[in-house]
Amino acid sequence: MVVNRTNHPDCERAHRLQISHTQRKPMSATITHTVKPRRRDTSQHITPDLIGFYKKRAHELRAEYSRDMWRAIWVSLTRIGRQRSTA
Repeated sequence: MVVNRTNHPDCERAHRLQISHTQRKPMSATITHTVKPRRRDTSQHITPDLIGFYKKRAHELRAEYSRDMWRAIWVSLTRIGRQRSTA
């Protein structure tokens, strides 16, 4: 089903509610809300130990990826070599 933009209910509603460019507030006038201390989740602080743990884990994952990649390349090359030697 093809929806015509001009007669679609959501488009009409959006068109009616649209604010003209001159009536919009500049970005500097927008209010940003801060999280109040009672709403902060204090149990999830980032500690130096957590940073160290994740840095170590990232290094392990990169090393594993590199090993797997080179292993796959080596398997591909040896397979090509075997195919040529038997042909």
